[in-house]
Amino acid sequence: MDDGAKKGSGFILCTDSFSREEVEFLVKALESNFNLDCSIHLQYGNSRIYIRAGSMNRFRELVQSYFHPSSL
Repeated sequence: MDDGAKKGSGFILCTDSFSREEVEFLVKALESNFNLDCSIHLQYGNSRIYIRAGSMNRFRELVQSYFHPSSL
């Protein structure tokens, strides 16, 4: 239930441990496999995946069943 948070109208995935190339690969996978509109944001020199507001409903559909009820 960690390494991600709501940011603005979207959601940030904290992929700080990944290289820039790995994050780019993950963004392409999220876009092509799950139809999520993503971008890469830099935080303290690390690349993080940002799921844009327009994809939040789709993102919720995909992950909600994995969240503990207290997190909803």
